Amino acid sequence: VQTSEKLSTHEQTTLNLINDNKHISKEELAVRLGKSARTVQRIISSLMNKQLIARVGSNKTGYWEAKKDKR
Repeated sequence: VQTSEKLSTHEQTTLNLINDNKHISKEELAVRLGKSARTVQRIISSLMNKQLIARVGSNKTGYWEAKKDKR
């Protein structure tokens, strides 16, 4: 996903992981990134605020939707 907004390394990595597996959990993201669950929540919140990802469905059975290039 390309965007005109600057993404941190962790944001870009998180976005790539979500693109690879839309059902990835926050816990799995934390393990893959080597970060705490709270840090992953901050990264996810940032990506959601930038409208690059959205959660579809519930936290337990839902999935991540990566938005397409906004350009």
